[in-house]
Amino acid sequence: MNISSKLTGLALFAASSASAQNLLINSDFEAGIDSWITFNNVEVSQDIAFDGASSAKLYNPFCGGDWCGSVLEQSTSCVPGQGYDASIMTLVSSNDPFAAGSGNFLVLQVAFNDGAGNNLSVGESVQINIDSALDTWTELTVSATAPAEAATVKVVAVFVSPNGEAPNDLGAVFVDAASLEEGEATGPVCSLDELENSGFEEGFNCWDSFGNSFAASDVFSQSGTGAAQAYGEFNGAENYSGFFQDFNTATPGDTVTFSGYAYSDGSDSIAGTTNRAVIKFDWVKADGTIDYGASPEVNVTSGADPIADGVWVPITISAVVPGDAALVRPAIVFVQGVENQGGSVWFDEFTFSVNAGENPCSDETFDNGSFEDGLACWDGFGANRYASADFALDGVGSLLMYGEFSGSVNYTGLTQDFTNVEVGDELTITASGYTPSNDSVVGNNNRAVIKWDFVDAGGNVIYGASDAVLINGADAATPEDTWVENTYVANFPAEAAGGAARAVLLFVQENDEGGAVFIDSASVLINGEVPTDGGGGPGPNPCPCDLDEDTICGFGDVLAILSDWQGT
Repeated sequence: MNISSKLTGLALFAASSASAQNLLINSDFEAGIDSWITFNNVEVSQDIAFDGASSAKLYNPFCGGDWCGSVLEQSTSCVPGQGYDASIMTLVSSNDPFAAGSGNFLVLQVAFNDGAGNNLSVGESVQINIDSALDTWTELTVSATAPAEAATVKVVAVFVSPNGEAPNDLGAVFVDAASLEEGEATGPVCSLDELENSGFEEGFNCWDSFGNSFAASDVFSQSGTGAAQAYGEFNGAENYSGFFQDFNTATPGDTVTFSGYAYSDGSDSIAGTTNRAVIKFDWVKADGTIDYGASPEVNVTSGADPIADGVWVPITISAVVPGDAALVRPAIVFVQGVENQGGSVWFDEFTFSVNAGENPCSDETFDNGSFEDGLACWDGFGANRYASADFALDGVGSLLMYGEFSGSVNYTGLTQDFTNVEVGDELTITASGYTPSNDSVVGNNNRAVIKWDFVDAGGNVIYGASDAVLINGADAATPEDTWVENTYVANFPAEAAGGAARAVLLFVQENDEGGAVFIDSASVLINGEVPTDGGGGPGPNPCPCDLDEDTICGFGDVLAILSDWQGT
């Protein structure tokens, strides 16, 4: 699975909160969960308490997908430039410990949102995990400074799990005596307009970091004296360390580029290990959720293909901002394999830029049908849709989709709209689907289809009444490990006049059943031709009798017929 979907499990659930001297209400859970917002498996417990008679217990959310969490959070207003200090007491009981090899962990976050609810930044504590002492109250603390655009601050305790399977199915963390207070500013008020502290001359100021990543001076540097180092956490499972910054200067369709330098110290190389480091983009949506898999990552170095030792190597990645992104998040991620082998990678002198050229995405052309640019130029819905390099029919990229395990029928998909259409136009969509034998939908009710929906002049969606199946788990004849192509044709309806045609790639999960589908090599035709800016296909011929193409059906067309007849 693309590491994008698991990237910063540490920043996975950040969104909004806080203000001064315990600013939290019901901080000791003596009134249950009142004043707190929870997601997934969070409950009040009277079994264990640090202060009073109650605490909150967080454990595996068993949501069926990779890397999800149970969340306990509380928000309040904040002042830009003000520092905030958060703490919480935590305990792992010997009656419900983490299993050996578990990748579960809990962290405390302080997160900031702007007035529109957009995620701005997040500070994070160290982890409570498999290495934490049992039956001992441990305090987690984190301090962060409200960014210039911040309106609210949120304290978040999040229990993160790789999945709901062994050894991650066991273990819980009790939390109590939460606190949020105004404190000293812990760093500069950083902007979302441009990359700051590009060479780590000021430590990790203006960078968010996770795992074992550190800024250091006078060790290795490409220029100046500072650089950043990342290495594994040695926690018995695959784990992730790294750093990132967020930007609001790019809009959907813009091309963004993140570049820098990487360095391998020969005495601490990852060569020959299962470790690797990647450079990537994630996308923060307006509601604060993060799309980790929308763009392919680029390998910086790996144990199997290491960069040269002792040389600063330039690294770069470019991507097109997807339609639902509010913030751009370029990131560096060090992945330590499950073997927990040693080695580190150093980084320095980063730049971030937005392409000032023409927007490559258009509502009159079909773009990125082979997903070589991740999910760029596509709009999406549902949580579990990712760009993947695991299987591909055309090039190296494809679309991966699976269900949300929501307890009811749910839909995940991608769309592209076309405004260069007229009533009666013939619309054709073609794509290929694939379900792998190691994660197949065959034998259940999941399916992937292609279809056309429509948007009328008022923006109302008119859902198409039918579709064409790519992969149908309920059909015993559906092959595994094989690309299957299908085509669906519809006509643009009169009730959508003045609106748009919407090409749809759709995954339907009926009964919380597993399995995934990959889609690749999608294409669209309007009236049999590839749509272009300024027009679709040629459109239906309003005068089929107009053989001499003078826009009039008349005697000249009779002469044209006679001329054609005489010439044959």
